[in-house]
Amino acid sequence: MSYTKIFLPKQDKHVYMCNQTNKVFNEDTSLVELPYHFTYDINEHITDGEWGSREKTNKPVRLRIILGQACNYDCTYCTQKDIGDPNERVKNDKLFDFITGFDEYIDRSELRRVELWGGEPFLYWNDMQPLMKFFDDENIEFYISTNGSTLMEKHIEFFNTLKGKIAMTVSHDGPGQEALRGDEIFDKPRVQKVVKMMDDSYPKIGYGFNSVITNTNYDLFAINDFFRNIRDSLELKHLSIGYEIGRTYESAIESDNHYSFSYENVIHGENLGKFEVILKEYFKQHTEQLKTFGEDGFHSLIPNHNFENTEGSGSVLGYTRHTMLGQFPRQTTNCGVDWKRAIDLDLNGNVRTCQNVDTSHISGNINNIKNIKIFAIDLDRKHEEHCSTCHVKMLCKSSCPIKLPAKTFQRNCSIEKVWYTEHLLASLNIIFDDEVSIVEKGILKIK
Repeated sequence: MSYTKIFLPKQDKHVYMCNQTNKVFNEDTSLVELPYHFTYDINEHITDGEWGSREKTNKPVRLRIILGQACNYDCTYCTQKDIGDPNERVKNDKLFDFITGFDEYIDRSELRRVELWGGEPFLYWNDMQPLMKFFDDENIEFYISTNGSTLMEKHIEFFNTLKGKIAMTVSHDGPGQEALRGDEIFDKPRVQKVVKMMDDSYPKIGYGFNSVITNTNYDLFAINDFFRNIRDSLELKHLSIGYEIGRTYESAIESDNHYSFSYENVIHGENLGKFEVILKEYFKQHTEQLKTFGEDGFHSLIPNHNFENTEGSGSVLGYTRHTMLGQFPRQTTNCGVDWKRAIDLDLNGNVRTCQNVDTSHISGNINNIKNIKIFAIDLDRKHEEHCSTCHVKMLCKSSCPIKLPAKTFQRNCSIEKVWYTEHLLASLNIIFDDEVSIVEKGILKIK
């Protein structure tokens, strides 16, 4: 076992958090009793024996369907932009075979979530409609990640005819949008109207905006203010936002240690310290806002998935719930590739590592699902020296499991330690109602 030593200034004492069990101990090794402030219990689909696996079952809970890599944007940090033809629009000629043959190989009885991914998925509208009709059920949630530029009224009108609910994330980098992604979608009256339609359709359609945090766009308050202005100008009642730290996925080290621009987009150097200060203050203000006003109402900080999402362990409040209950967050990968009941596939029925990779990551086909072995991932890293004693292992879960060169992994690790350390501290601040600090990491025995 390894522990993280934490100082509680109000109580003038130290406690130790176990990096392997998520339990908190006093200096005499007795268990700290934590008050539980939430009114509902954690409900996860993942059960013992289903995670930490390269295999897939024919009875999935989640499907990710890759429509293709075509996109009308050219985001500087995108991992997909060089995979597919940016002009690809043609309806997939395999769609009929995919739909008519699907139930021969896959049992849909426990399916709860169907995700539709591009490129830009709305470029594949002729594929999306029949797919959504096929999978539609009152127990299904459809998830769509879009850049928002192609949103039209007909999309929302169609969604409202379905039995299932829609969860949509619009990728938008706030004040960094035009420099990092492309045209400003809110300059288009059509997009403004569609966003208001989504807002009026809540909770049938849930939506939010997601910004990638990069080396040139990491001021969370500036991003928050951008979307607050959108919320107020369009009179939106249900807008929420989320952040994703930019990572690099370089698969090979080039000469002279030179990487592509995506490598430079990851926050590094002196910007790591600057971002840490911003993130700490951002979570502090979120905590104060939550204590003062609760979760309802319109306030300075927009509801944020990285702070408020209580369903999983990756957010501040989600991790807080786990810790207060003394629960061990499932150590499946954050993306779920090692979850037997999560399948990523294309319209040829090929099972891939994830939605962001090319055809070299195909591990087989759903027509032989029981023999699938996801080969291009590293599931041993979390047990090895670098990760096994890390104080944020429960949150980071050893980063992306795809096998990457050491320098690529380390570039991601540096920003993830900042990102998840502040998640951990914000969670402990809520639990102990204190401004806690980390004194020592990787301790092998409580002293």
